[in-house]
Amino acid sequence: MEDVAIIGAGPAGSTLAALLAGRGISVALYDRDAFPRDKLCGEFLSYDALPVLEPLGVVDEIDKAGAPRIERCRVVGSKRTYEFAFPHAARGVSRFYLDDLLHRVAQQRGARAMVNTVNELPEAKVIVGAWGRWGRFDQQLGRKFVRDRSHRNFGFKRHYRRVEDRQSCLSGTGRIACPPPSNVIDLHSFKRGYLGVNAVEGGITNAARARMYDSPARADSRITRESGTRSSRPFAPRSRGSRSCTRGTSPRRTAISPRSR
Repeated sequence: MEDVAIIGAGPAGSTLAALLAGRGISVALYDRDAFPRDKLCGEFLSYDALPVLEPLGVVDEIDKAGAPRIERCRVVGSKRTYEFAFPHAARGVSRFYLDDLLHRVAQQRGARAMVNTVNELPEAKVIVGAWGRWGRFDQQLGRKFVRDRSHRNFGFKRHYRRVEDRQSCLSGTGRIACPPPSNVIDLHSFKRGYLGVNAVEGGITNAARARMYDSPARADSRITRESGTRSSRPFAPRSRGSRSCTRGTSPRRTAISPRSR
C-alpha cells in the first residue's frame, strides 16, 4: 500500500506525484488514458506556475521544445481592445506535450504510474482526487455542482499551422484570420463566453473557446454553424463531462468538451 494514491495524471496530479516522490514518499499515479494524449485546454501556462515546475526541470524542457514566451495579453471586445504586459513571461505549450512530460518526470522521480480506470478508491494512507470535475466519484459523493444545470459551459479547441508572414496574411482574401504574434495571447470577449488564441510549440496556434449554454443540442447547433461544418457529428458532444479528440494531420487537432464552470 502506497502512502499516497493520486487519481488523475494531468498537470496537477503528475506535478504532485513528482514533488512527493522526490521527497521519498511512495506514490501511485492512476489515469484512464495512456500518454501522450490530448486534452481540451487554452494551452497557456501562466507565469505564476513556472516556479513550481522549475525545480522539476520542466521549464527548461518546454523551452528546449520551443514553447513560445508569452509576454503580453490583448483583450478584444466588440468596441475596443485593451493590451497589457505580463510581469513575467508565460509559456504557450500544448497539453499533448506538457502532460506527457510531467507524467514522465513523475515516474523518473519514483512515482508508480498505472493506466487504469479506477472504479473503486484504491488503498492508500491518503487519496488525492485530481480527475478534474464531473468524475464518477463526484457523483458518488453527491457534490452539488453535479446537479447544478445553471452554469454549464461548452468548450472546444483546435490547432492551426501558424502563418509567420503576417503581411501575406493581412493581404489575403479575408477568409484567413491572422494569429497574434507568438509573444501575445488574444482573448476575444463576446456574450456568454470568450475565445483564446495563442501560439504553442512546433509552429502551431491554439484556438480555444468556452461558452455558456442551456442545452447540448443548442450548443451543438451553434458550434456547427460557427465552425462552418456541414454536419454536426464531428463536433457533437457525447454525455456530459465527456471529452473527445479528433486527430488528423498533426498540425490540426480538435478537442471538444461540455463542462461546468
